[in-house]
Amino acid sequence: MELKVKELLKEHKEVAEKIFPVLEKGDFYLAGGTALYYYLKHRYSVDLDFFTQKDIDFREFYQNFSP
Repeated sequence: MELKVKELLKEHKEVAEKIFPVLEKGDFYLAGGTALYYYLKHRYSVDLDFFTQKDIDFREFYQNFSP
């Protein structure tokens, strides 16, 4: 995922640095309100929405985020 993290909000940056390496494996892309904010500076948004067209086994993703 090749987002310029410096253009995201501080809170988004903190989350992005942790999850982007995992999301890249599944070809996820940023969507929703934060995508509009990132690309168009359209409106403020606090959630991060990611989508993929791949058939994903989410067990691997859960393991990456489990303590």
